[in-house]
Amino acid sequence: MDVSSSVFDSSNESWEERLAFVTRLMTEMSQKTDVEEMVRWYARQLQGQVLERYLSITRRGVEEPWVILARDSSWAKQPDVWRDRDSLPRFDRGLFSDVAYSGEVFISQDLKLDPDDPAAEVLSDVRSVLAVPIFDGGESLNVSINVDHRPNRVPLHAVPYIVWMTNLFARATHNLNLARRLDEAHRELDREMELIGAIQRDLQPGALPEVPGLEVRAFYEPATQAGGDYYDVIPFGDEERWGIVIADVSGHGAPAAVEMAMLRTLVHEAAHRRLAPGKAMRFVNSRMTERRNTHGAFVTAFLGSWDPETARLDYAIAGHPRPVLRRDGELVTVDDDASGPPLGVLPGVEYGQNAVWLKPGDRLILYTDGVTEAASPTGAMLGEEGLHEIVLGCDCPASEAKYQIANGVEQHRGGRPPGDDVTIMVLDR
Repeated sequence: MDVSSSVFDSSNESWEERLAFVTRLMTEMSQKTDVEEMVRWYARQLQGQVLERYLSITRRGVEEPWVILARDSSWAKQPDVWRDRDSLPRFDRGLFSDVAYSGEVFISQDLKLDPDDPAAEVLSDVRSVLAVPIFDGGESLNVSINVDHRPNRVPLHAVPYIVWMTNLFARATHNLNLARRLDEAHRELDREMELIGAIQRDLQPGALPEVPGLEVRAFYEPATQAGGDYYDVIPFGDEERWGIVIADVSGHGAPAAVEMAMLRTLVHEAAHRRLAPGKAMRFVNSRMTERRNTHGAFVTAFLGSWDPETARLDYAIAGHPRPVLRRDGELVTVDDDASGPPLGVLPGVEYGQNAVWLKPGDRLILYTDGVTEAASPTGAMLGEEGLHEIVLGCDCPASEAKYQIANGVEQHRGGRPPGDDVTIMVLDR
């Protein structure tokens, strides 16, 4: 269809041709992803369809009677209205202010402006004017102005359709701008989450220290940029004892990462005080319940104290999965009868502790519930039995076993990303 003819003039084109034009217009418009590009494209498509020149004014972000001239098709370079608004022309009286705040269509077939009207310079050669209010939330916040240097060029019979189409187009640009801003917000949030994740990874131990009598290796895979799992190996000062920690903060993302950082501080303070596992757990729980978090987070944890001289591991459990002990090719039950509730839930809890003596060749597996709760494509969880099967099939050193166990969990998920943080610690005697 020849765009120089008017789609709104029924005497020039058949209804089929007008429909074809509008359909093509809407189809191409739906493919646009950039607001400014879409506005310029739309203006080109309608060049000559309504009037020969297009302007828009807005009163968003300014007080009455001020308005901003946001666009003018006669400008050599069109600004980005949302980014360059501070440099755009502003008016506080005259035609532009009047039409912006009236909320009504303005039509002139032979415009004559007072020379003192600030719009007179912008519209110096204009005779025909059609100003269409664009509504948002029931108010006319923007105005689309079509002008022509010739008189009597406003197609009066088509004005209702022009008002309708203009507002539909404005709504489309508004939604596209919201989508752009939302996308920018998501990217900024992703950058912040990546930074939080990097800080959190710095809080996790890098290369684990060499622990006398034990080979300790760990695997960590967060479900999001920032996770809530925590593991550590902490020397007890001048004593020949080592703290071994694995914990899981409920939830994901930034709140869980912050809770994890606070938990790490408390655990290190307990190690500095050389508290036994049960007392350390009580200390951490007491501090957490004192500052009761507002988003309902809690922590499951395993705190152990390793004595290389006796090969004894004292430990306390706060709602955490029980360790898996492999001995002589079989699994041995590890006591958890002294286990208490998760940390940060109930104040004043007394946590007991258990002990296990590790023999040469023993392998102890500590893990978070992201392992046993890993779901297959059909929704079946790996469970303790699935983990036990993987552990029994690992005959390699601890440095390789951590990956073999993690690979077994991933295979159960069908190669899909984890739905929860996955942390595995392998302790070989």
